[in-house]
Amino acid sequence: PPLTLLLAGPLGYGLVLALASAAAALAVRVALRRAPLSSQS
Repeated sequence: PPLTLLLAGPLGYGLVLALASAAAALAVRVALRRAPLSSQS
């Protein structure tokens, strides 16, 4: 049915986007913990 496809499209895209955002935030936090900005500059 087109209705489920219409719903699953943006929903799946939003889920992937949220997952990528969370992964990026986690990577940034780990990177900042391992290499503080104070020691870099």
